Amino acid sequence: AVVVEEEEPDGDTDVARNKKRAAAWKKALRMIRMEQRGRSGLVFAFSSVSALLHKIGQDVKGDLSWEANACVVVYHLLEAYVVTLLQDANLSALRGGRVFIMAEDLQLARRIRTEIS
Repeated sequence: AVVVEEEEPDGDTDVARNKKRAAAWKKALRMIRMEQRGRSGLVFAFSSVSALLHKIGQDVKGDLSWEANACVVVYHLLEAYVVTLLQDANLSALRGGRVFIMAEDLQLARRIRTEIS
C-alpha cells in the first residue's frame, strides 16, 4: 500500500524550516563560545613559532640568536596578521555567498591589502 502524506501549506513549512535553521545557528554559536572559553587564546603553538624563528635566524646568519621578548613580539605580530587575514578572507567568502574560505578568498584579501601586485 502506498501512503500519501498530506502536504502542509507553504507558510507552515517555511516557519518550521526557519525555526530549524535558527536552532542550528544557536547550537553552532554555543559550540563556538564553548571552544573559545576552553582555549588559551594562542592561535599557534609558541614553541613551533620559536623554532621557526631560530631556523630562519640560522639561515640568515649562522650564529644569530633571539631574545625571549623578541620571540614573543614576533609571535603576537604573526598571530594578529593571520587572524586579520582570515577575517578579511571570511568577509570575501560571505560576500560570494559561501560559508567556507577558499584559496581565492585569501588571494583577494592579500590583493586588497596590496601584498600581491
